[in-house]
Amino acid sequence: MASYGVKKCNYCGEKVALNSRKCPYCGSVIEVKTEEIKNETIKSSIEANEEVSKAQTSEEKYNDIQKASNVVNSITSSPLNNYNYSMQENKRKINPIGNGMKVFLTALSCVVPMIGQIAGIIIAIVFMNVKGDEDRKSFGVALLIVSIIMFVLTFIAFIILLVIVAVASS
Repeated sequence: MASYGVKKCNYCGEKVALNSRKCPYCGSVIEVKTEEIKNETIKSSIEANEEVSKAQTSEEKYNDIQKASNVVNSITSSPLNNYNYSMQENKRKINPIGNGMKVFLTALSCVVPMIGQIAGIIIAIVFMNVKGDEDRKSFGVALLIVSIIMFVLTFIAFIILLVIVAVASS
């Protein structure tokens, strides 16, 4: 049977088999285009049939084309073709938060009265909503808890301070 043809890898530019799902040179996932495989396979099948002697009957040619069509259908009916293989282009890399930054944000949330806690709550909510980074989510939850606790404690301390000032002034 004839080859399925070649195409260029979108990432490294090397020639790979038309039905390849991964580049053997750079390892990147290649988008498989069903129509491209069907057209190339049918074209290869027709070229192979033309090379066969002219004495071949039309029934034999039909059987060869039917075999090629079955191969194409088995390749293109794979459930993997339903997915978009260009996901690597859509993914953006999220750098992890350093421990120094975590300590700074936690200290800011604890030390600066009221404004620090409000900023800590906002930052925590932002970190908790980051998709695909469990470290940021877990830090966001911890920062939210610390910020809320410190907010309540600071509020209680201000009320106690007001009571002490009111009692001392009377």
